[in-house]
Amino acid sequence: MPLTSEAARQRWELFHRAIAHAKESNLAHMDEAETQCSDTQNAGPLLTIVR
Repeated sequence: MPLTSEAARQRWELFHRAIAHAKESNLAHMDEAETQCSDTQNAGPLLTIVR
């Protein structure tokens, strides 16, 4: 599906970069949570990516 304008292509690229950033952040948070002691609670919410 070809994009009809440069603006649409840029929005699509930005969308994919945002998804990649969210996934990377989620993986880093999961790694951090695994290294913490099991009796401490995590302060922030965890983003779950479902396929």
